[in-house]
Amino acid sequence: MTEHLCVGPEGDNLLGFLASVGALVTLDRMWQDGHVRLYWKKMVRWHPVIQVEVEATEDEMLDALYDELKKRKINITDEDGNPAENTNKITLTAFRRQAESCVQQATVKERFDADFMAAIAGEALSKEDYVADTAFRTQSGVGHQNFLGIMRNLIEKTTKEDLRDALFSRWRYVKARNMSLRYDPIEDRRYAYRASNPEGELPVTMPGANRLAIEALVCFPTFPSGGKLLTTCFEEKYVRWPIWERPITACTLRSLLLRKELYQPEMLGSLEAIGVATIFVSARISTGGDRYRNFTPAGVLV
Repeated sequence: MTEHLCVGPEGDNLLGFLASVGALVTLDRMWQDGHVRLYWKKMVRWHPVIQVEVEATEDEMLDALYDELKKRKINITDEDGNPAENTNKITLTAFRRQAESCVQQATVKERFDADFMAAIAGEALSKEDYVADTAFRTQSGVGHQNFLGIMRNLIEKTTKEDLRDALFSRWRYVKARNMSLRYDPIEDRRYAYRASNPEGELPVTMPGANRLAIEALVCFPTFPSGGKLLTTCFEEKYVRWPIWERPITACTLRSLLLRKELYQPEMLGSLEAIGVATIFVSARISTGGDRYRNFTPAGVLV
């Protein structure tokens, strides 16, 4: 058994949490017999520890991650068969056709595409016959910022060194365009919070962490309720996530994220019995009439 402490991601940062989950689910697909698990270790901040029952060095794990991530494609198309750029612009007909195809092709060991479709949108109309989509969607197409388009860009351009920087180095942000999903609070670039107008400036980002966050979305499926489409771990515009101290698999994590105790304040304390140390919560904020979305710094829920 080997353990790898990831000093890059921090548990109170939504992007750090999603990057850690993305690494877990990706390695789980690669090493299904390796019993990959993840838990969090409290240092000054919470940092993830990846545990595998096969002997694997840091470089071997990065090689496995990189090779698996390069295979991924975002094959979602619009009504005309062209690559869809945004989840909020997929028609119900186009979504249903592709979702049914993904389900038919899914197997026990390979079901990422089906899970990804369930994560990004659902069969609930939002407006103008477009499907309702995930609460994790942060771009709408305004300013040439396209949610699915940025995912494709990250898949194409993220390097092995980007992954190393995201997991095994203290985060040092780089400036790059169309390499960010806006999950990190540092990417909130509203003019009112800055000394100068950010328009025209390159945003700062962690490409490797954003790339891993794409993989994490499969753990947060959408589901219809009361005529609306809801997203796992969201309550209105607030997203919450647990930090746990006992090693768990990707399958166990999916169950943990659906536990009702996460959403019932009077029951939060009972999660301690299964190893949950704390729960963080962040608010999704919108600017420009919901054209852009960001997430606030996290607070401690319990």
